[in-house]
Amino acid sequence: MIKKAILLGVVSTSVLAIGSYFVLKATAKTAPHYPVYDNLPTPAVIAHRGGKGLWPENTLHAFQEAVSLGVDMLELDVRQTKDGQLVVLHDEHVDRTTNGKGPISQLTLAEAKKLDAGFNWTEDNQNFPFRGKGISIPTFQEVLKQFPEQKMIVEIKQAHPAIEQSVCQAIRTTKKENHVIIGSFYPEVLKRFRQICPDIATSASPNEVKLLFAAERLGLAELLSPAASALQIPKQNGKIEVATPTFIKAAHDRQLQVQVWTINDTDTMMSLIANGADGIITDYPNRLLSLMSK
Repeated sequence: MIKKAILLGVVSTSVLAIGSYFVLKATAKTAPHYPVYDNLPTPAVIAHRGGKGLWPENTLHAFQEAVSLGVDMLELDVRQTKDGQLVVLHDEHVDRTTNGKGPISQLTLAEAKKLDAGFNWTEDNQNFPFRGKGISIPTFQEVLKQFPEQKMIVEIKQAHPAIEQSVCQAIRTTKKENHVIIGSFYPEVLKRFRQICPDIATSASPNEVKLLFAAERLGLAELLSPAASALQIPKQNGKIEVATPTFIKAAHDRQLQVQVWTINDTDTMMSLIANGADGIITDYPNRLLSLMSK
């Protein structure tokens, strides 16, 4: 009797699992499509922080130079000042990239604007060619207005206090809804942004990437309905290769774009192109553009 009960339990569980599989497969939806992806070449050349290997990162100067080179997208980071203004800055503190000190959250916009955002940029740790050139920390609004047609990846760098509403408003005010992808390492930020601004594309959170990666390994990727429309992933995480041909194909099967960061050597760029990457995020967009022109 015990063996029979165990057998019935195994059969029932198997039937339930099979039934669940077919229900999930029948109801699964591919990733939503947004106009920001229209007419992007493959791979798209994406200037990481405007091309931080070439110019002071996250500055109007860097963005203008990158656009002049002919990049397909700019990648940039957004934080909030003490007085609630959105600025383009990667770090929590201003120390690394400017001649100032302390967290940006403790500076007003006026105070942040006085800093030299080209102060610490150097190629050789001896020369600092952008010091005293009037390069400042830009506001998010300034970047959006100066490059009205340029497509961008915007990473929200803080979870608290929440700035999703302000980011959404800035994009809508400048009519950039069809030119922007929002990313963040904070799942709660992306969840809130998708609720506030469903008409603007978002990339996957780290948890969403891990879920797809695990599902692909198990052959179950077709059961997922992505909320994101793009993956922004490293080539590898530790010793685990992430941007493999099979993972990229699984993402493409779910209609997800795959943009890989941060790739600076041409051999790796070539391997990612061969693997089917949709975009390559690089500190040296000139290298990728040169490679693509051959």
